[in-house]
Parts: sequence; C-alpha cells; structure tokens
Amino acid sequence: QAQDRSGLCMCCLAAGDTGPFSHALASLADSQYTSSDAFLHACGLLRKLLLNAADPAKRTLRRANPRVAAELLSVAGVEAALIQLGFRDHGDELTITDEAAADVHSAVATVDCAAGSVRRRALVLALRPSDPLGWSAELHDPAVLIFNPKFKGAVFDCTPRNGAPSGVIAFHNSPFSNFWPCGAGVTVSHRGMRLRFATSEALLMAFKQHLLAPSGGVPPHESLADALRTQATIRTAA
Repeated sequence: QAQDRSGLCMCCLAAGDTGPFSHALASLADSQYTSSDAFLHACGLLRKLLLNAADPAKRTLRRANPRVAAELLSVAGVEAALIQLGFRDHGDELTITDEAAADVHSAVATVDCAAGSVRRRALVLALRPSDPLGWSAELHDPAVLIFNPKFKGAVFDCTPRNGAPSGVIAFHNSPFSNFWPCGAGVTVSHRGMRLRFATSEALLMAFKQHLLAPSGGVPPHESLADALRTQATIRTAA
C-alpha cells in the first residue's frame, strides 16, 4: 500500500482535505510521532470548538485561556491549521469567520481526516485472507474483492467520504459481526456525544434497536442517541 515518508496512507491524504494540517503532520513525522497523543487530543478539542461555532457567542478563542494555550495552540502546526480553516488572528484572540462557521461540517471532516490518518499510520491491511470465509480479526485491503468478489470478511476502504471521514469498514462473516472484545472498547461520536462500547456487538445492536424499535415522538438522531446510550451500558455479549 502506497505511503509517504510520514507513514500515512496516501489514499487518505489524497482523497481527504488534510491541507490545513500539512505542517502539523510533517512535524509529527519529524518527531517520529512522539507527540501523537497531544495532536489527537488537540483535534478532539478543535472538533468540539468547531461544532460549537453554530453559536455566534462561541466563535472566539482567547489565547489567555489555559486550555486553548496548553492543549491547542502549543501543538505544532495546529495554529496554522486554524487560520486555514477560517479563523482570523486578532492578536489576543482567534475568531472564526461567519463564512467558515456556515460550513463548519467541512472543517470538522478535515479535522477527522487528519486525526484518522495519524491513528491509521501503522495500519497494515491484509492483502490475502487467512480464512477464506472471513472468520479472522484482520482488516483486509479492498483488493481482496477483485480476486474473490464474494469474500465476506472485514474489508477496510480508508478513502474519506462525506459522512465517513475515516473511511468505511464492511463485513459479513467476521468476528466484528457478533462479539469481539476490541481491546479497550469501541468509541463512537454521535452529534458531539462520545460513548464507549465494550464489544463490537453492542454497536451493531444499537443500530438494530434504533431501526427496529425507535424511540417514539423524537427526531431520528435522538432515537439513535437513546439506543447508543442504552447499549453502551451493556458490558457483556448477548
């Protein structure tokens, strides 16, 4: 799989708009990713700030704010990214423009793409299935479908797209289809709400609950949020 000197998946960088983070990504590569945690934390904080920009009262970042200074602006390349994402430097403050605030979801997708690229930098996709039926915990390159169009294992296409900035995983016969412990769990963000699931099964069950037994009298996104919260409390497989 093609990679650049930073070790990042080239399809992600080419297809996703990570331009604003080019300096940050280069700095990470130069440091051999010793500051990855700080960068990913900054991306998470920036994501929240961008989503809050829908409120005109929350469009200003004060340099004197301890969190802004220590967790955001201190990370190499992040301030340059802010300017390219639509913030304007007014000395003691950085303020997002009305135009950028109106297109905030594009900026969020750019942040997600850059963060996802860092998280996936050491990812190695399997080019050949170890189990022809797909019963393995491997993530496979989409190229396996060229040789076996009916392959039912987990296939990961890391190309960013609208609604899926970190790519798409499709599977049928895979441990992900039912119960899989997933190390520290599966973390999901839904409209700013972050939840952690103990197993992959819980995430699938949340969508099943939402689709088959939706909450009454609320918009679809609230019904999905209710299902996600319910399933996040379940710590064992069915």
